[in-house]
Amino acid sequence: MNRQFFLAITFCLSAFLISCSVPRTAGPYKVVKSKNQKPKTEQTETAQQNVRQEKFRLDFDDDASRISVFNVVIGSFSNRQNAINLKNAQMPDYNPIIVVNEKGMFRVILISYKTYEQAKEKISEIVDRFPDAWVLIQEK
Repeated sequence: MNRQFFLAITFCLSAFLISCSVPRTAGPYKVVKSKNQKPKTEQTETAQQNVRQEKFRLDFDDDASRISVFNVVIGSFSNRQNAINLKNAQMPDYNPIIVVNEKGMFRVILISYKTYEQAKEKISEIVDRFPDAWVLIQEK
């Protein structure tokens, strides 16, 4: 009997302690920055630009005259409708082009250039709006 009583008291006490918690009240919290943190260095240029070389075809034939060798890609999708949605969202400012690679991935090209330097410069201009933009080189 003593053993059962002791186990019951232990169980109740542990359940009580587990269920107790300090309630948090809503209110202003102060965020304190550590003095030991190193200052963030500006990322003026990544060590290695994200560049890919692929064969692709146009999703819409009317875009053929606007495609060149170096293309600034702002989105890559396995679903065509997602690519169309991104293209339509950029329409007031740009007129993106959708291409399809050999693996069936839909790439949304914001703009196309004849030189790599121009494409790289455009990426540095749009990095705030499209942080994952990269250069797609058209393989013949």
